[in-house]
Amino acid sequence: MPHIIDIGGTPANENCAQLGQTDDFERLNRLEVAAYKAALIGRYGPPPAGCELEQFHIDR
Repeated sequence: MPHIIDIGGTPANENCAQLGQTDDFERLNRLEVAAYKAALIGRYGPPPAGCELEQFHIDR
């Protein structure tokens, strides 16, 4: 049974794209999430064996 920890799409208290308020939200949000993922890997290294950082996309 997998354990999932949701860390959010951007660091806490950082400005980010807002659904319904930011033009081109979907594109900007994907870029923010990719940048956050790259920053985490850059800071802490790749996830250990058996773990992964996964980007979820919810289709509307």
